[in-house]
Amino acid sequence: MKKDKETQKELILTEKLRELALSNIFSVNTFKKYFPLWKKEILKITGNDINKITEDKIISLGENLRKIFKSTSTKKRGQSDVSGGGAAWECLCTWYLNLLLANTRGIVFKYSKPIFPKAVTDSITIMYNNFENLSETDLLGFVFPNNVNFINKKCVNEKEAISEFDNFVNSDYNKFEVCILQCKTNWNDNAQVPFLYNLLYELGSANNVKIGKNHRNTKAYKKFSYSFLTLPTQKIETIDKMNSSSVAVQRVRNLTGGNYWGLRSKNEVAYSLDECINHNFINAYDDSDIRKKIKENILLLKTDLKYFKLFD
Repeated sequence: MKKDKETQKELILTEKLRELALSNIFSVNTFKKYFPLWKKEILKITGNDINKITEDKIISLGENLRKIFKSTSTKKRGQSDVSGGGAAWECLCTWYLNLLLANTRGIVFKYSKPIFPKAVTDSITIMYNNFENLSETDLLGFVFPNNVNFINKKCVNEKEAISEFDNFVNSDYNKFEVCILQCKTNWNDNAQVPFLYNLLYELGSANNVKIGKNHRNTKAYKKFSYSFLTLPTQKIETIDKMNSSSVAVQRVRNLTGGNYWGLRSKNEVAYSLDECINHNFINAYDDSDIRKKIKENILLLKTDLKYFKLFD
């Protein structure tokens, strides 16, 4: 398929890769279908006058992602229940986290093996005897090292950006920060999965289970973490009753990257999804000022960051 001129625009490596990350999620059918409806809900929160949008309104989307996602539900069949609902949630999380990370050294991708350097996929592969598993890597986030030889590298197309990404990882492997973000629309039925995978990555090995292959492993990164991002789909009355003693909460309370949901933070239960940035990607901001960077990016949503498709 012939690429449009916008896709071919020359960008520094991190922003060309971010553009690719956004392009990939807009190619997912369920996200492509529902985003125009979700965008209306997003703009109800932020306002549709770009000159009046504030960083607080952008950040507040994190605690409203459940409401935004479920705005496309029906009484008969919820969006989160139909085939592809899980993929759509992954895409919405990818879209939002990158919105907060734009023009920084941090990027979040929906998992796509062709994009990632082999060294990265090798490092997070779980080996059980002769069986290899990567199935629970929904999103993968990076904080790139501040190596100007790579960071400031200009890339004109996706192929070039992917190649430079591979070169960068092979050059500065132990300076990268990597975060696996597992996304589930339902919490109760799935909380044991991140609990077990986080435990495996923490241990590094257990009996016949090994983390990594080809002499690559997660221990060699500057930082490695594992997070859980959930809607959740339970009725709000059930959610309101959740507390620190709830089984689902207990299972994810010690994840190295934290536990997040598309609601307001609740003490000892879950953080609002926007807090994932402060906890796992703070080093992506060279001056550690997240709000300043978000504020700077707002006016770019009609120009350099047009690929977020918030203002078409």
